[in-house]
Amino acid sequence: MRKKVTVVGGGFVGSATAQRIVDRELADVVLTDILDGPPAGKALDMMESGPITRTDSRATGIITASGDYSATAGSDVVVITAGFPRKPGMSRDDLLKANYDVVKGVVEQIVKHSPNCILVMVTNPLDAMAQAALKISGFPKHRVLGMAGVLDSARMSTFVAMECNVSVENVHSFVLGGHGDDMVPLPRYSTVAGIPLPDLLPKERIDEIVARTRKGGAEIVNLLKTGSAYYAPSAAAVEMVEAILKDKKKILPCAVYLDGEYGIKGLFVGVPVKLGAKGVEEIIQIKLTAEENAALQKSAASVKELVAVLGLRSNWMIDRSLHEEARQMKFGISIFPLVLFSLAFYAIPTYHILSHRDLQPALKVNIDSVCTLVGTFGILPCVALASLNRRLAALEKGSSLGKQS
Repeated sequence: MRKKVTVVGGGFVGSATAQRIVDRELADVVLTDILDGPPAGKALDMMESGPITRTDSRATGIITASGDYSATAGSDVVVITAGFPRKPGMSRDDLLKANYDVVKGVVEQIVKHSPNCILVMVTNPLDAMAQAALKISGFPKHRVLGMAGVLDSARMSTFVAMECNVSVENVHSFVLGGHGDDMVPLPRYSTVAGIPLPDLLPKERIDEIVARTRKGGAEIVNLLKTGSAYYAPSAAAVEMVEAILKDKKKILPCAVYLDGEYGIKGLFVGVPVKLGAKGVEEIIQIKLTAEENAALQKSAASVKELVAVLGLRSNWMIDRSLHEEARQMKFGISIFPLVLFSLAFYAIPTYHILSHRDLQPALKVNIDSVCTLVGTFGILPCVALASLNRRLAALEKGSSLGKQS
């Protein structure tokens, strides 16, 4: 049985992503959109190309304006491209909040129908939307990631290949950080046929390539006049999807939730990771110079600003852990009947000792031993219950304080 991938958003990026998956026969694809007709038409068009491209992957297009995502059920991977482009007069905060609402509605439905899927976020602003998807879905952090570093690294590799007049296959570029103007291209880790880039090009040319990489998306927007890039973003998303579906254990730069790696905690930031069937299987930590690390921290700070606009505190996962621990600890209440039983069992032999003072000493000793033993096991649940309830109160207090900050 073939794998199943849902691509949410039937625009240029979404439809190009779906087409690449079908053409490479990676999985059957469900393409969704809120518009009636286009997703079904595009899916049928992809299917009709199958006899030519020699692919048996099936494509289905559905309308989700009513909120019906049932056709996406059982997806292995879900790529979310849906969202609004920034329009004239729209502030960054307006765009953030509008796309947050889109992502929230989509993720809630995806979780309902495909609770075991891996989410690949493409909607911009990428890092903040990935953070939102993680919180809304409740998925473990290794199953939510954003497409950024693969695209940014590809753009840098393109410019390096053009500058050096070599095949792009010889070029390997490395870009970390958020998907924005503060991204962190790393020439020191970028190579041409294994040769470090600083050994091939003068610093001023490398600086120009770095600057162009940071503005890569904007350059295309300015040239297109309307719309934004979709060929390269779709190719980047599909490379990630393929690594997951084929369990390739491929190291790619992706936006993932950092929990102390690189000195960053509670944010989605682009770093090299190993992608496989479980999603993010390992975060690769590389050595950075003081200058490179400062640039990465600055990039993370930019992501934090976006997250703050949405009201997504960077330590919200700690709150979620506290709630989960508190929920699990409530089982302490269930031992209350056991405590009562133990106390009653303790009281009965005690009563017999007090009311039968004429018993022989040896028998009294035996009964007394039984009482001590039973009493001990009766007291232990009481102590445990008290400890659990104190811990529960502390957790809930800490969580409520966190919400006020």
